[in-house]
Amino acid sequence: MKKINFKYLLLILAMHFLFIQSIFSEIILDASDTSISMGDTTVLSLILKNEKTKDFSIEGIENFEILSRGQRKNTQIINGKMSSSVAYQYTILPKSTGSFDLKAVSKTTSSNNLRIDVSKTDNSNLNDGDKDFSIKSNLNKDTYYFGEKIVLDEHLITTVNLKNFGFTEPTSFKDFSQKDLTDKNFDAKYTRVNGKKAIDYTVYKGILEPLTSGRFTIPSRTFQVNLSEGDSFFSNTVSKFLQTQEKQLTVLELPPNKPKNFSGAVGELKIEAGYDKNSVSLGEAITLDVKIKGNGNTDPIEKIVASNIPNFKIYENIKNLNESILNDNYYSEKEFEVVFIPQNADKIKIPEIKIPYFNTKTKNYDFLVIPEAAVTVKSDGSAIDNNLNSNATLSNSSTNSFSNNKTSGNNYITISQIEPESNNKYDKVFNRRNFIILSAIALLSLAFNVAGVLIPAINKSKTNKISTDRKKIIKALKYENDLDKIFSYFNEGLKLKYGINIKSMSSYQIYSYFENYGFKTLEDSTSTVEKIISIKKELEAFKFLNKNSDMLNVKELIKNITQILS
Repeated sequence: MKKINFKYLLLILAMHFLFIQSIFSEIILDASDTSISMGDTTVLSLILKNEKTKDFSIEGIENFEILSRGQRKNTQIINGKMSSSVAYQYTILPKSTGSFDLKAVSKTTSSNNLRIDVSKTDNSNLNDGDKDFSIKSNLNKDTYYFGEKIVLDEHLITTVNLKNFGFTEPTSFKDFSQKDLTDKNFDAKYTRVNGKKAIDYTVYKGILEPLTSGRFTIPSRTFQVNLSEGDSFFSNTVSKFLQTQEKQLTVLELPPNKPKNFSGAVGELKIEAGYDKNSVSLGEAITLDVKIKGNGNTDPIEKIVASNIPNFKIYENIKNLNESILNDNYYSEKEFEVVFIPQNADKIKIPEIKIPYFNTKTKNYDFLVIPEAAVTVKSDGSAIDNNLNSNATLSNSSTNSFSNNKTSGNNYITISQIEPESNNKYDKVFNRRNFIILSAIALLSLAFNVAGVLIPAINKSKTNKISTDRKKIIKALKYENDLDKIFSYFNEGLKLKYGINIKSMSSYQIYSYFENYGFKTLEDSTSTVEKIISIKKELEAFKFLNKNSDMLNVKELIKNITQILS
């Protein structure tokens, strides 16, 4: 008798089970409406009959946004036979126009094919008279140059009271960086539509910056409004969906032949600038305050003075950057502080400074100009030397005068010899004085010796504490990613090591502080100060310019800070 191969038996039974299940199991796909417009929803029903698996997928569902989902089970017995079904319901909203085929697939079977047709609907106005609300998108223009910033605002206009509203997904735009300036409470104003009183809500206000030149589409987005069907607290809420308008725009490349030192600033810009003084002493600073403003992008301008100027050391600092939407146009202001330290005593000139930018009004490259300035630099060092020489001469002449008077026999004092009796009296007084003086010297010497032992011990204890605190800061920095906290740790570490608070100091003030600090070499001083200022500028740039902190190599930054604080 042959042995039964259980492997084959199990395989046959499994195939038989799958065959039976495929006969009696069924998946049905249906929709409440298969012909809809953009902004309309439909309810998609998926019914699994005698299908136990929950592992299924719906092909084509990626063309729709699932707003809600539900599930119910049903079991019934007819003529002694039991059947079961599970129904899944999805409220879906189309993402774009077109015809889309949907099909549910499980491991054992698949559903019927369901086609949903989506047509385009214009919800941009209320002129039909039967619409209670609409949404409208606005661009300040449709053609830009690369580097310009774009203003997009979107408004919900309603003639009925709404329970609440908002975009169904977070706002993001492919091919653009964005800064969202939308008021969380939504700016609102009264208006009229076909004679009816209405409310205009600003539901989005943002600044977009294209990443490249070319032709772009700002896609339509889904906006949900919820209405109450009655005045009661328990009234049902009805959801309606609107689509924002697609917007086409063109971003042009900048013309060739860019001027030297062109940074990428684009727009209609103006400049305000002024020197704080025109006469200084050698080593004293002259400060140039600069404000660049207008309907343009000032982000790329990092420096005012692009190259070295003879006879001056130059330090620059970005003081402030503000950007906003003014009269539906992008507006920015950027402030700089430029410090000039003259190196020679003379009448010297700070030459004309030209900052290139692309003028979108004239469609040509242009310059923001700071006129040249004449500066008188006085040599205080020479004046001090002269004063010292003059004092020395005066001292010599006094001596000579005294000597001359003595030699000539006029008005000089003659000291007569003291008698021996008087001499003994003065000797006693002299000896008493000497004793007092010597005793005082001995006491002072003892005090200095004691201080020499105690003070280093105190200083050592204090130094050890400061060193320990710095180590704690360095340890905390290793696990920190927040740029504000990193800057605070950096500043606290500098306070402990150098006694300086750099948060509100300009680059020039930092340089001035360290000039008299007492580094071993000039190279040590310059290297340390430049690193401190470089880190400060880098952190401030990410704060003022709202740049993405992911662009910053935080590990490298912390490494540099640790080197300075160690």
